[in-house]
Amino acid sequence: MGWLQYVAVEREFTEDDRTRVEISLLVSERLEAKVDNAVSLVTAAAEILKSEEGEPAEKLSLILEELCKASPDILNMHFDDPSAVSVAFSPRKNKRGESNIGVSHKDRSHWKNPYVKDGISVSGLVQAVGASDRKIVNITKPVYSNGRFVGLAVAALDLEQIATQVLKGLATDAYQIGIFGRNGEVIFSSGKSVPLHNLSIEERTHRSFTFSNAEYYGYVRPLAVTDWSVGVFSRTVDRKTVLVQLFIRNVFVWLATFLAAIVIGFLASISVVRAVEKLTRQMTAARILPDKSEKIKSPRELVQLQRTYGRMQERLLTAQTRLKELNSSLEAKVKAQVETIQRHEALLTSLFSDMNEGIVLFNQKLEMRFRNPSAVRLLNLSENEARKRFLALVKEMHQSPDKHLFIHSGVYDLELRMFESGTKDVFCVIARDATSEVKLTD
Repeated sequence: MGWLQYVAVEREFTEDDRTRVEISLLVSERLEAKVDNAVSLVTAAAEILKSEEGEPAEKLSLILEELCKASPDILNMHFDDPSAVSVAFSPRKNKRGESNIGVSHKDRSHWKNPYVKDGISVSGLVQAVGASDRKIVNITKPVYSNGRFVGLAVAALDLEQIATQVLKGLATDAYQIGIFGRNGEVIFSSGKSVPLHNLSIEERTHRSFTFSNAEYYGYVRPLAVTDWSVGVFSRTVDRKTVLVQLFIRNVFVWLATFLAAIVIGFLASISVVRAVEKLTRQMTAARILPDKSEKIKSPRELVQLQRTYGRMQERLLTAQTRLKELNSSLEAKVKAQVETIQRHEALLTSLFSDMNEGIVLFNQKLEMRFRNPSAVRLLNLSENEARKRFLALVKEMHQSPDKHLFIHSGVYDLELRMFESGTKDVFCVIARDATSEVKLTD
């Protein structure tokens, strides 16, 4: 039993590790989606500022209000001119009723480096002043028009609200979930089971690693869209203690499960078995839609499985029909092409075979692809020797400017001419008996 308990503990720790990674991945994806959305809105605001430069503050502020409605995570948005003075703001007034328009932001964090190289800047954790008094992160995009710096489009994200939303449904006493800024500061923590402020900056900002010490164990994962990171931690538990607890728990669980399984299992199995039987009948008949006697009403998983099977069966039948049509069409086309090629080949072979002139075809690799009987006859050589002789002649004519050659084959005086196809992938050699012409010349 000790070995089985040890295996169970190892599985539990493995599952624990996997859970940390899955939670960090889920939190990261949710957080990245919200930041991506905010970046898109700031980019849209920058384009509007570029096109609406010089418009009244009232009009620009109304535009910002509409953009803010698209994302409840944005506390405020504003346009700053090149002198760092806000020319439009949503909301237009702060909590004290003072106007947010015309306020200098020269000393604010988003003006420390307004000319970012990649066009988008995400600040670290900032204590907002003026329009809000919360912890925020500023997303900033500089605006240029014809090479001239027009100003900044800025959005402030409510980190507390974002963190609460991305951690929704993930809060648990077993794990501590933390979101860290670029310098390792804790932006948000889901609880106090693990004091995240005790972890060093290096540990909190490390990229994708498993962290452990005598007290805590966790997984830290970076975000793609910012230099933040997400960590999932829990306290380290002594393995001997886990073994004892697991053994005691298993004894009670086994006894309770044994008694409950007899009753609950019997009752639950009736519904499941009937549902499986219905699904089996539908699948055996390969029906897309179940008939009245085959329709499953519970459990929910089998209801969904039946719907999925129906959709899959419908797509399968459609694909099979389409495949048969394509195969039939392809077979007909291939057959027609083969017949056409065969007719052409037979016609050419018949035509060239009856010619007195020798016809030899070579491909671009100088391999003989065709020759008619007259070609071998005129050379007065065997089949194999004629092939070698023609190859040598082709190479010789290939180097000749006029592609023209006279030779004596022992019986005939031959005139040879070589022709190339337009793509130079086929060479044609025509051998003509010029014996009578040579005698007349002599």
